Amino acid sequence: MPSNTKPFILLSMKVSILSIGNELLSGKTMNTNANWLGERLTKIGCRVEKQVVVSDEEKPIINALNFLVNDKEGCIIVTGGLGPTDDDITSEVLFR
Repeated sequence: MPSNTKPFILLSMKVSILSIGNELLSGKTMNTNANWLGERLTKIGCRVEKQVVVSDEEKPIINALNFLVNDKEGCIIVTGGLGPTDDDITSEVLFR
């Protein structure tokens, strides 16, 4: 960022990050998405309240979303690990 540019600051918006992926839970893949998001959200003035990681299965995704929605955070960001695969159910579950 150029030195004369001031960052846009959000006024302490509370944010939760939901990461979905078996590869994240198994340790095969580092959760770099949550790390990257956490750093940038903090820089613009957000408060990251929670980071939740669940498997690529319907029930854990729904349970995590219900937990985060009921907690009344300002924003929930949902991210995955490796991207869409043939067996990915994330978008289908989210739309239900």
